[in-house]
Amino acid sequence: MREAVAGAAPRKPFQDPYRETDTAVGRYTYVTADGQEARVYYETAGTGPIPLLLQATAGADGRQYRHLLADPRMQERFTMYAYDLPYHGKSLPPVGARWWEEAYLPTRETLIGWAVAIADTLGLENPFFMGCSVGGQLALDLAAEHGDRFGAFISLNGWYDRPPLPEGFSNDMFRTPAVPDSYAPALNLGATSPLAPEANAHEAYWIYRSAFPGIYAGDNDYFAHYHDLGENGHKIDAHAKPVYVVTGEYDAAAHDEVHGAPAVETNIPGARFVNVPGLGHFAPCDDPVGFNDAIVPILDEVIAKAGGSK
Repeated sequence: MREAVAGAAPRKPFQDPYRETDTAVGRYTYVTADGQEARVYYETAGTGPIPLLLQATAGADGRQYRHLLADPRMQERFTMYAYDLPYHGKSLPPVGARWWEEAYLPTRETLIGWAVAIADTLGLENPFFMGCSVGGQLALDLAAEHGDRFGAFISLNGWYDRPPLPEGFSNDMFRTPAVPDSYAPALNLGATSPLAPEANAHEAYWIYRSAFPGIYAGDNDYFAHYHDLGENGHKIDAHAKPVYVVTGEYDAAAHDEVHGAPAVETNIPGARFVNVPGLGHFAPCDDPVGFNDAIVPILDEVIAKAGGSK
């Protein structure tokens, strides 16, 4: 539809510059949060002095960060951990959960609890937390509720409060069997950057097509309805711990001055908003070279503010 209205944008060529340093190692660990235990999968790469936790978008998993894990610049600066939340990717539902009988309905507290528990289980000291979309919302809520547990918070395409939605919108449309499982992945393919290499954009689509039905809907409930810094943003001390909101030019969060990423900088003293030309909603996955080239200097700025060393 976008191409029909505006014409086809000249996409970037596909590049694969990280093959020689694509050395991520996958592991499992058992994590307990809110009385539930889950077998959690994560991939780790890098030998840098700063631990960095990476949270994917709604319904997706750590595969979205495979290019970041393989970037030698990131490997020098960080020891990275791209985890799959319970119910996502290679992480199973929590032990004892009757997931075949009940909908996946995480609350803000549920997602916060898993993120903190994963950091605790891995024994990470003062880790940076970076997440995209739902992960971006989570980064900001962690800054509000657990500012002392993490060293810095980087929200990719996060919002200040609830994104404006069409009248009558409900995530239940992504739960009903009347709507094909391919619908949400197709919508998300449309949220990739029009400049992204076509193969990378479709990699984002592939990841969404492989998710269990209803998981995207549950995460998206949090993204659309339960995140609101108008309620807890006053708890954020962005002078004590860096808080960055980084958006892509083609993401709606970049352009909403009232509800979107600019409002985080406006309403949270010390928070910083950065808009990156050419990137979209799934930048770590759909334009990894463009994203990595943009995020490394931003993270260097975060490191300097946090008092760390590269």
